[in-house]
Amino acid sequence: MHQEAVIISPKQFFIISIMFLVGDGILYVPTIVATSAKEDSWIVGIISIVETIFIVWGYAKLANGMKNQSLPDYLEKELGKWGAKLLLLLFIAYILVDIGLMVYEIGSFLITIILPETPIESISLALLIVISFGVKLGIETMSRTSEILFPWFFGLFILLIVFNIPNVQLENFQPFLQRGSAPIFEANMQLLPYVFKMIILIAIFPFVRNQKAATKAYVLGSTGGILMLSIVIVIALLVFGVQTMTSEVFPSYLLGQEISIGGFFQRIEVIMAIIWFISVFFKVAFCFLIFNFILASVVGIEDHRLLTLPLAFTLIPLCLAFFPNTVYLVEFIVTTWLSYSITFGVLLPFLVGGFIILKKQLHKQ
Repeated sequence: MHQEAVIISPKQFFIISIMFLVGDGILYVPTIVATSAKEDSWIVGIISIVETIFIVWGYAKLANGMKNQSLPDYLEKELGKWGAKLLLLLFIAYILVDIGLMVYEIGSFLITIILPETPIESISLALLIVISFGVKLGIETMSRTSEILFPWFFGLFILLIVFNIPNVQLENFQPFLQRGSAPIFEANMQLLPYVFKMIILIAIFPFVRNQKAATKAYVLGSTGGILMLSIVIVIALLVFGVQTMTSEVFPSYLLGQEISIGGFFQRIEVIMAIIWFISVFFKVAFCFLIFNFILASVVGIEDHRLLTLPLAFTLIPLCLAFFPNTVYLVEFIVTTWLSYSITFGVLLPFLVGGFIILKKQLHKQ
């Protein structure tokens, strides 16, 4: 993936950013947020939109410093060969865990809701083989594919929301701030890891046609993604109430079951499944692509596509080793994922950015 030969448009980057942030979160976020914030979950959504704008703007400023250099080349220039390799290995370890998390989530959802008799290993294998072919075709092909599927993704999302408006019960907003602000803060912290994952996409910045337009696409796409998640939280709260949101693992999936038009057009939960499959597929695919590209740079392989299939088959046992069952997955998300995400989404970017700024200041003096 050489940036002189690979170019994607700002529009495609905008779409990638939306799908990347929506990703796996559209199924899980309503339950995660409602467990802590209860009836005040909608407030968490509003706060997260503002936070996302500032967070991804900071990531964009960091990415703009690369000035059309690839992430490995830029870090090697600023931190030296071994400093860059160490940081890149930590970065791809973060991506690897995220891939494992999403692959297990996909398998868990399918064997729970749609394919209960299918081994999760078979689902993981099929998913990673398809993603591997996409990665081998390259970032341009995947970006064009996301552009083709985006109208379906967004159109189905609009249908899901609009058709559920008749089921809304405004009293589900009450009581307001009954438990104070602490649960809202706790729920907000559980939502932030989905925003911190946007740091992964800075590796794509050098391959976008116009860097200024790339920044705008990145910020607007991320804001659009968190807005979609916030809308799903609000609709799920208004349709189901807190009790159902906290007791069901996939409350947003159940929104499709609530749709009924004239007693004929009903139980179309497949709409939510399609929305989720599209977004999570591209999120895993771009994570895997970036993982391949950076690992190839670290070990000195010019063509990252040589690693695609071997890594895909290696990931299957790794995913199951990372997350052996759903109980462990939930425990990891609740207890560990936040601190892990803060390390790579806040601490490392801050330290690296601060070091580079200090280095430049000392160089000027």
